[in-house]
Amino acid sequence: MAQPAKRFVTYEEGLSDFLETKQAKNTEGATKTTLTLLETFCAETGLSIYLDNAYMMDNTVQRFYAGIRKANGDFYKVTTMNCIRFGLQRHFLKN
Repeated sequence: MAQPAKRFVTYEEGLSDFLETKQAKNTEGATKTTLTLLETFCAETGLSIYLDNAYMMDNTVQRFYAGIRKANGDFYKVTTMNCIRFGLQRHFLKN
């Protein structure tokens, strides 16, 4: 009788490679779009997101959240704002 497959797998090496390949393409696209929005906002307002000072970076992100609008000037839905927030979180945690 064949031995059943293991239910759990432990990674001794290559865990980070495995985790990077598990990120969905839609998630990568959403993160990229969010970063583009932030960079465009910073370019238009003269602010910088790549700061050494965490307080100033926090200030920039606060202004971004308060000032972001759709291309037609309307507010984003709450769910879209959550996606934007999580996209920035993924970017900052990765970098």
